[in-house]
Amino acid sequence: MIEKEVEQLEKIKTDEEIRKYLFELTGEQYVMMQLCTSVLDENDPRRNVEGGNLFQLMPEINQTDDFFNWYCHVRKQHQFMETTERCFLYFLHYWLIWNVQGRPDFHEVFESEHGKPISKFKKNLI
Repeated sequence: MIEKEVEQLEKIKTDEEIRKYLFELTGEQYVMMQLCTSVLDENDPRRNVEGGNLFQLMPEINQTDDFFNWYCHVRKQHQFMETTERCFLYFLHYWLIWNVQGRPDFHEVFESEHGKPISKFKKNLI
């Protein structure tokens, strides 16, 4: 089974093929977003990335995604990568971790870490 997965991964060459693979794997639609680093704060170390772009896989607009919320929480400030390949590999790596951990609910993880539901936390920020 693993050999079949590796074969399938080795055939991926484009962002569109990444999207198709992730949809087959997760049942969710993702898009590869590109961030031009020149818009970052001058003190942000990511601003000097070779090539001037960072990449992030994100769920399509208006899509709720338990995994992506969890991923952003676990990887605070670390979802952007220098290449689409690295972005895909990290995303896949953490998707597998999330599955092995039983697909933890982001809201429960947040509440266990902060001692209150995220909705109450957000109210306190306003």
